[in-house]
Amino acid sequence: MRSLYARLYSLLANATAEAKEDFLTEILSSVLEEPATMTHFFSTLLSTTIVEPKHLRVLTQQTFEKLSTHQVDSRPDLVLTFEDGGTHHIAFLENKLDSVEGSDQLKRYADHLYEYEMRGYRTTLIYLTKHHDPKDRHLIVPTSSACRFKQVRWYEIYSWHAERTEGQRNHFLHYMEELELNNKRRFTPDLILGMQNLQVIWRLMEDCLGAEVHDALTASFKRPADQSNRTPHIRDNGRFLKCSYYDSYKLWVGCGFYFTKQDFPNVCVMIEVAPNAQDRNKVIDAMIEFCNDNPTWTGHDLDVPRSWASIRYEKPLSEFLTQEDQVSAIQDFFCECLKELVSFKQKHPDLPWV
Repeated sequence: MRSLYARLYSLLANATAEAKEDFLTEILSSVLEEPATMTHFFSTLLSTTIVEPKHLRVLTQQTFEKLSTHQVDSRPDLVLTFEDGGTHHIAFLENKLDSVEGSDQLKRYADHLYEYEMRGYRTTLIYLTKHHDPKDRHLIVPTSSACRFKQVRWYEIYSWHAERTEGQRNHFLHYMEELELNNKRRFTPDLILGMQNLQVIWRLMEDCLGAEVHDALTASFKRPADQSNRTPHIRDNGRFLKCSYYDSYKLWVGCGFYFTKQDFPNVCVMIEVAPNAQDRNKVIDAMIEFCNDNPTWTGHDLDVPRSWASIRYEKPLSEFLTQEDQVSAIQDFFCECLKELVSFKQKHPDLPWV
């Protein structure tokens, strides 16, 4: 089952393009509202000792009017203010998952923090990212400023929070795992074994998607994309697929392997439609009707407007392991499922099959 936060996010998924970043920021802000947790956050990730914070406030999406040297207002994702031992502190945090820094965004934040520094505040600027995005403090913070600039990665947040909540059921950790923010940055024995056998595994999966499946896709739908198309599917979605594409890649039919959190990957045939497909609503209605008539097929994110939506027929790989010729058994499964999808295509000729 998806985490609580993933289910809640689905309800908000038709908001802005940065909705996932904003949603994650709101969750992090709720974690940092507890003084002991905030203190541990500063000491562990920022190497800053906080003794007894008072008057702690954690605000999100607070707007700061542009300074005379700025072109636009500034709105850091998260602002922390508190007092410790008679010293006032303020910290700005900017969160990036898959987006990049806006024009002079961090420099503008540092300028605003310098204004607070002139009033006696101790200031901190935190740049929190999923990916490696190195920044030069000297190009961001004013020369005469003592502002601490700290870059933090989301995998560090995951490790820190996991240590803080060891042994407890935690929705935040579960959600970070779903967003793949829990990168341990270590080669474990099972990963090394997988690397050593990667070429063999790849060839075996390619055999399952060989000539028989290629011909079935070509005959019933469209000539599938070449092998290079597998790489983005693996990198971005954790799946190894052979696909026939329609509507400028916004609608496609595919079969292959879906990697899961379970002991075995799923052997899968599916149709998927993009969130910005022109005939998306028509495709979704057809998918729902097909699933109602064919209970072995399941719908995924059919009611989430900003997500790719799909219908799938999938079985765990374990169901094929008793077969003498596992590759042939998997190919037969693919071809039988594709035959079922032919009826879907024939019943809905008005969908963008071009």
